[in-house]
Amino acid sequence: VYTGPDSTGGQNTWNTGTNWNTGLVPGGSVEVLVPAGKYAVSWEDATPAFDGNLTIEAGGTIQIGWTTNRPASWNAIGTPGATTVTIGNGATVKSRTSGDITFPAVVLLGDATVSQGESTQTPANITYAYPITGAHAFTVQSNASTGNTTFSAANTFSELVVRSIGGRGGNNGTVTGTVSGAFGAGTVTLDPQNGSRVQLLEFDAPGVMAATGTLNIAGGGPGGSGASIRMDADNTIQFLTKDGFPYPAGTYGRIGSPGAPANEVSWIEGNAVLTVTAGPVDNDAPAVVITDPFSDLSTDLHVGDTVTFTLTFDEVVETSVTTAGFVNAETVGPATATIDSVTQTDANVIEVVATVTGTGPFTLGAAASASFDDLFGNTLS
Repeated sequence: VYTGPDSTGGQNTWNTGTNWNTGLVPGGSVEVLVPAGKYAVSWEDATPAFDGNLTIEAGGTIQIGWTTNRPASWNAIGTPGATTVTIGNGATVKSRTSGDITFPAVVLLGDATVSQGESTQTPANITYAYPITGAHAFTVQSNASTGNTTFSAANTFSELVVRSIGGRGGNNGTVTGTVSGAFGAGTVTLDPQNGSRVQLLEFDAPGVMAATGTLNIAGGGPGGSGASIRMDADNTIQFLTKDGFPYPAGTYGRIGSPGAPANEVSWIEGNAVLTVTAGPVDNDAPAVVITDPFSDLSTDLHVGDTVTFTLTFDEVVETSVTTAGFVNAETVGPATATIDSVTQTDANVIEVVATVTGTGPFTLGAAASASFDDLFGNTLS
């Protein structure tokens, strides 16, 4: 039983015998317990291996490493294939040591987190080759592109949360499922906390997600503005949301996908297809609110002024409208103006930049040819 001080730094408290009730650092066939709320740090090239079980009680933390990379520090989580790690609610394993790691089997007693990179240290690549059981949320988080996660066993956690964290900047890595059931029994959520960057979710086998599961996508993948998921094998799920918006039932794939999905989208890469079996029904055209930097479209503008109009829709819109799709809607003595650019900045947001070139009233309007479609085929004209 760990009885030592709580340390979030490089004190290597795990490898101090007096910090254990036996007076000895765990090694061999022993059962190891980190009590509720305790924080132990393993940072030592000579960290002994043990092949008994490890329990981290609620709110407890084991930190692997500090600054200098010492791979043997990972011996503090036990021996893959022999050890079972039981993790209580709110408990965390934090890594500040790089390397290619195989994690032992896990039993969840509550929501738990494994962090593959903290601060500016290079993150580890972790493979979960043994089952993770327990109907709770399991969060994996990483701070750089070298922190890749692989699930190569079927798991029963109720939610997989994939979270990016700051510290090293640059792109984030990948989270890959290689067998049926790898992503657990329920929900999978991409949770970008490093700007818009989040790990790429890769489906490498059929049934990686549960057919009754919900996939919640946010962010723009490892680079912040690209694909969020990679489909290398066809998968079926029940519900899909992206950036908080529910998507309809249907088939989804990359643009130009050989699988001929009904919906070709920029946020998928790979050649396979994601099938969504359920979703909301919507028969209403999207509604829009238009704002500009003056907060009042009747505010006088001056020749040469450039103004950005923001069109915020109440749902995802799909449009190919260009600068020709917007006009000055005033009909009596209108100002002349040029529409400089039209940019879809979010799934439901379009920005229009205009420059006033002549005097008169100016109100942004859409040309008769312009249309804005929601995901359900409804059109705002």
